[in-house]
Amino acid sequence: MMRAAWRAVRLSVVVPTLQLAVYVCAAMSLMLFLERLYLAAVVAGLWLHRRRKRSRHQRVQDDANDDDLEAAEDHCTCPMVLIQIPMFNERQYHICFHDNKMPSHAQVYRLSIGAACGLSWPSDRLVIQVLDDSTDPVIRELVEVECARWAGKGVRIRYENRSNHNGYKAGAMREGLRKPYARDCEFVAIFDADFQPDSDFLRRTVPLLQCDPGVALVQARWRFVNADDCLLTRIQEMSPNYHFAVEQDVGSACHAFFGFNGTAGVWRVAALADAGGWKEHTTVEDMDLAVRASLRGWRFVYMGDLDVRNELPSTFRAYRYQQHRWSCGPANLLRKVLPEILRSERVLPWKKLHLINTFFFVRKVMAHLVTFLFYCVVIPACVLVQRDVRLPKYVAMYVPAVITLLNAACTPRSWHLLIFWILFENVMSMHRSKATVIGLLEASRANEWVVTDKLGSGKVATVAAAVVRKKKEQAQQVLQSSRCQCGTRREVHVLELAMGTCLLCCALYDMAFFGGDHFYMYLLLQSAAAFMVGFGYRGMRRLRFAAGAAAAGSDPATSSSMMRAAWRVVRLSVVVPTLQLAVYVCAAMSLMLFLERLYLAAVVAGLWVHRRRKRSRHQRVQDDANDDDLEAAEDHCTCPMVLIQIPMFNERQYHICFHDNKMPSHAQVYRLSIRAACGLSWPSDRLVIQVLDDSMDPVIRELVEVECARWAGKGVRIRCENRSNRNGYKAGAMREGLRKPYARDCEFVAIFDADFQPDSDFLHRTVPLLQCDPGVALVQARWRFVNADDCLLTRIQEMSLNYHFAVEQEVGSACHAFFGFNGTARVWRVAALADAGGWKERTTVEDMDLAVRDSLRGWRFVYMGDLDVRNELPSTFRAYRYQQHRWSCGPANLLRKVLPEIVRSERVSPWKELHLIYAFFFVRKVVAHLVTFLFYCVVIPACVLVQRDVRLPKYVAMYVPAVITLLNTACTPRSWHLLIFWILFENVMSMHRSKATVIGLLEASRANEWVVTDKLGSGKVAPAAAAVVRKKKEQAQQVLQSSRCQCGTRREVHVLELAMGTCLLCCALYDMAFFGGDHFYMYLLLQSAAAFMVGFGYVGSSAPS
Repeated sequence: MMRAAWRAVRLSVVVPTLQLAVYVCAAMSLMLFLERLYLAAVVAGLWLHRRRKRSRHQRVQDDANDDDLEAAEDHCTCPMVLIQIPMFNERQYHICFHDNKMPSHAQVYRLSIGAACGLSWPSDRLVIQVLDDSTDPVIRELVEVECARWAGKGVRIRYENRSNHNGYKAGAMREGLRKPYARDCEFVAIFDADFQPDSDFLRRTVPLLQCDPGVALVQARWRFVNADDCLLTRIQEMSPNYHFAVEQDVGSACHAFFGFNGTAGVWRVAALADAGGWKEHTTVEDMDLAVRASLRGWRFVYMGDLDVRNELPSTFRAYRYQQHRWSCGPANLLRKVLPEILRSERVLPWKKLHLINTFFFVRKVMAHLVTFLFYCVVIPACVLVQRDVRLPKYVAMYVPAVITLLNAACTPRSWHLLIFWILFENVMSMHRSKATVIGLLEASRANEWVVTDKLGSGKVATVAAAVVRKKKEQAQQVLQSSRCQCGTRREVHVLELAMGTCLLCCALYDMAFFGGDHFYMYLLLQSAAAFMVGFGYRGMRRLRFAAGAAAAGSDPATSSSMMRAAWRVVRLSVVVPTLQLAVYVCAAMSLMLFLERLYLAAVVAGLWVHRRRKRSRHQRVQDDANDDDLEAAEDHCTCPMVLIQIPMFNERQYHICFHDNKMPSHAQVYRLSIRAACGLSWPSDRLVIQVLDDSMDPVIRELVEVECARWAGKGVRIRCENRSNRNGYKAGAMREGLRKPYARDCEFVAIFDADFQPDSDFLHRTVPLLQCDPGVALVQARWRFVNADDCLLTRIQEMSLNYHFAVEQEVGSACHAFFGFNGTARVWRVAALADAGGWKERTTVEDMDLAVRDSLRGWRFVYMGDLDVRNELPSTFRAYRYQQHRWSCGPANLLRKVLPEIVRSERVSPWKELHLIYAFFFVRKVVAHLVTFLFYCVVIPACVLVQRDVRLPKYVAMYVPAVITLLNTACTPRSWHLLIFWILFENVMSMHRSKATVIGLLEASRANEWVVTDKLGSGKVAPAAAAVVRKKKEQAQQVLQSSRCQCGTRREVHVLELAMGTCLLCCALYDMAFFGGDHFYMYLLLQSAAAFMVGFGYVGSSAPS
């Protein structure tokens, strides 16, 4: 009943509400998209125009600099300019000692005052006003002393302090303009406490105001001196860069409204008074004044080529308060100023529309709301209601992608941080949306003003004050105390942690029950970003000065202190050296793999250059054979006898469909492979097809026999061979097949696994190579994957196998070195096979074993990269895992057994022995698996847990793996966008491959385990197909209908992957909570998410239940 009630509520209330929310978000997204496109088009037009002709503002500025300023200097007509520097408790200090002398300290207020006093302007025409609202008496004293110091040098500087804080910054500047010495000033330049203009600032801005009486404001651009401090400042830089380079530039060029940024601007005092002066009815007094001045008909000019140095907030708390003010203020201002805009008679209607719709509604309200509602509310909610809500792709992907690219286009140096920027902006949208709603409703925090803090320490202020008072001993004593007791603390932000928890729950719910649209990928990343912010890993750490040395002076006799001391001894004497040794071992193995990959890449590049000028030797031999030998062979009936072997075991995959209510047509895997073999273009009397069916299922065995009988009835020489046992598995079946009387006359044998389908000309393109060169034992073709697009698992497999065929096999063949036989899609010379001792079942890679023995006997192999055979990749993770166990355990076990034979071989040159042992077996089959698992899944997490006392060279952790990854994936350009998934998935799989490699080297219990790679199918369809074969239509339809009704899908849970994901997640959270300086938690969070995806069965198709 509860489920029925919930279903009714969900379908009647929740789903319609969410669908409406999707449509609303879609409309807002399109409005934002169109606004961004408009701005981009205007910027592109301005760029083209400025390439041919200097902008009008630049020409005015140049004319002013050349004529007006020169006349002004000659005739002493420079206007009076007032510089206002509002500040409040500026606490940032940069302190250093030089030769044991007094500490030099460059506080923020000193830098800003010094920059203002250094402006190139006649000293009698300039007044500097420091508006200090500081409540800290130490700061007040410091600022007042600094002003007195500059006044002693002849600078007209005034220090103004208020007993109250009324009106905040707007109130201080309003009162500053009322001072008697400020009434004669024609222009006023405003710089916040951390802004440092260049000396020519006034010479480049004031002439624009002098030459055009209708201009009220000249706004300069901000340049961030601390943009490289941390990830937070790098991400912040991207948004202001777009604001200045696009929004402000377009607003100025189109003579539309653009907002005053509150600092780094010069105002005409008359315009300021005409607009009503500074008002404190909102926290964005700068935007308020700009709107009122615009409504009075004044114009603004933006100078994009004039920048003023300033600082970005370096702590998340400061940035969050700043964004609250910048989001709440415009929304609250829109509420208050909307009637004035509508009543204004001096502004054109299109400018009113631009101001209300574009500037306020789209940029200041809708941009915040749509980001939070859609990406943090609607998408997670749609996941929870089982996706009954339709999410248009253009809303979820295309439109946001274009908007994001346009936003980030102005900061090319940070494009690699685009993903972090997107996720962080989504987290911040929660605060911006909340602030926007507060401003629109004018709630309790609508007029909250919190000054943007700088990163500093309260104790350093005491140091600086002591320096000012010439008390050297006190300064050194306090500074030394602060150094000893200083620590770091990470602030925990509850809202972000709650947001991350909700998103993580939605992601896990999606992974556990649905996952078809892969929303869990985004939700996992977004939850990781929220956790990073919540644990305080966006921005720099705040300094924390301990109240005393309690921790350092704790009683060492306590049990906790003794345990810590013991752990420290063990950590430094055992754990750290062991991990450091592991790092060096992994570095050596990485370099070995790196050099081997570079060698292969160099050879492939050389082959590519060579083949542009001349066809390869193998292709010429093949063409000659096709032109001469094959023609003679067909004329004189000299085609050699060829045996086709098709080993199979319980092939259960069926493709069933109904046509016009007739009998179901079914194309089983065994039918496809047998049909492809029977369709080979070769004289029928020179071809024998041998189906080696080891199936244990009597239904499957009967189906295969019927299929063989059907083709035999058409005149094809086909035999179906069954065994009563499975001794030797595939190798045993093929060995017994070669012993059959009808197979003894065959000169060559072609082998195809059950899911391989060669083209009809396969033998015509391979056999001539064996005929023309008696020293060639094997011709190997390439695999082409017909189901590569089935799921993410098959796409990832395709990337690895493409590299194997396009590089490893190609190089091995071209250099006449050893390359492995792939077990199928190849033609063997029977004489070479017998010379090597035939098939042996001593290992699970019988194909590689035979190839090694043949190579040691002096036989050569040929690889044809332009001849491919269709086949299928395993579509379920369980099948892929068993396959990789066999492919990793087998070569390691074979190395153990065949190493003495390689060393004793006399027919192979030493360099080929070295290549076989070192490059083929050790580097590719052992080192490649072990180094991936040990370094990325063991060493890095362990180094995080021991507080990173272990040194991790960057080239090991980043550069070498990056090059190896790029080389590995270069052969599959269509999947480059899946590179991150490929890396993370390969790291997860390295656990199984490493385990299998160790089992093979030690020849443990599972060393000879053989599990056939399953195809994705349904066991219930087999009886339906058998019934069809027996001409029982009603039974077939009944069984098939039953299978349709009862069949479902189940997602398998893989315990090892879940355990791996849990461990990595714990390491990531530990790193986030206590360290995080090297950002290892970013990788660990992604890797743990990949492990959880695999563990919950979201890589690969779902197995039928």
